[in-house]
Amino acid sequence: MRELPAGWEWKRLEEIAEINTRFDKNSFDDETEVTFLPMRCVEEMTGRMDTSIEKKYGEIKTGYTPIQEGDLLFAKITPCMENGKIAIAHNLKNGIGFASTEFHTLKFSPDNDTNFYRFYLMQEKIRQEAARNMTGTAGQQRVPVTFLKKLKVPVPPLPIQRQIVALLEQAEVVKRQRQEADELTGDLLQSVFYKMFGDPVRNERGWEVTNLGNIAIIKDVDHKMPKDVENGVLFLSPKDFKKGNEIDFENAKRISEEDYLQLCKKIKPEYGDILYTRIGTIGKVRLVPKDVKFQISYSLCIIRPTSKTIDLKFLQYLLRNPVFLEHAVNKKKSIAVPDLGLGEIEKFRVIIPPLALQQQFARVVEEVERIRERQMASGKEIEGLCEGLMQRAFAGELSTGNA
Repeated sequence: MRELPAGWEWKRLEEIAEINTRFDKNSFDDETEVTFLPMRCVEEMTGRMDTSIEKKYGEIKTGYTPIQEGDLLFAKITPCMENGKIAIAHNLKNGIGFASTEFHTLKFSPDNDTNFYRFYLMQEKIRQEAARNMTGTAGQQRVPVTFLKKLKVPVPPLPIQRQIVALLEQAEVVKRQRQEADELTGDLLQSVFYKMFGDPVRNERGWEVTNLGNIAIIKDVDHKMPKDVENGVLFLSPKDFKKGNEIDFENAKRISEEDYLQLCKKIKPEYGDILYTRIGTIGKVRLVPKDVKFQISYSLCIIRPTSKTIDLKFLQYLLRNPVFLEHAVNKKKSIAVPDLGLGEIEKFRVIIPPLALQQQFARVVEEVERIRERQMASGKEIEGLCEGLMQRAFAGELSTGNA
């Protein structure tokens, strides 16, 4: 443990927070309106959540994680944990709610600032350490509660915690503004898509429609999870899909050459393929880049267009269209851990506008993506600065005193 400034100390999380506490479920009337918080309502890396879903207490008091105003929620399942789904419960209907069972909850003592520890747990090094301590089967790995209980965290005096939180919140605003600019760029392409093709599910313009399986090969790999190796072939899972169109190859798992070749017997990612997340987080879409050797976990699948009637860029943005994605998610097999089978994906009904119109859209996409690449470079610089700022803050290098 590194040396801390005077007045700070190291403590286990369980010494300063109640973890996974439960309230008396009989203390509320079954007709009471409360907040319902599925995993999708918590954003990645922003601390923001959508608390607009309300249900009657009696409908959800069993089978979900009880939460109270001010609790810190920490996603425990892969890839949600690695992607930073960590947030503080707020604006809960009647002060309580129920969240996905894939969250741990932490209730901090009054002499500690919950936001201070939200920032602390969001650090990349902490999330990586949590990932190394996960337990469970492939695709269903979770951070055990014992990891959080035993995790050593710095505990400065409360005024210092608040100073640090104020500073990191300012940095978070800058980071959020950069993300909002990126989102506006993505919204622009979806606006162009709607203008050119209309609603892809209702198909009010009467385009030709066919099953995705008729115009593309859709495959995953064997479901046996290969072992990690220190130096090997990149092995992607949904956690490696970052915002925008980015794939995080730097932090991806690696597997042996033998395991890579074995998995390639079923299908090998090739330039021009589409990667599609189908377990846990559904519907994230990325294109296979040039000159990168990797294989995928079975939480992803490969969509390889085989028809000359479909343009790759058009299909990419059709699959990530919000209306189309909602239609796809409704076909999932499970609620706790969404699971979309290859058969369901093959049956996706896709519109086939004239190829010339698809190609016109593709040219617009290429121009906007050039702009987005410049934005991504700026975003990475800001993220690096924010991560460095957090590390310095939690080492006590940025506080101005004890009051």
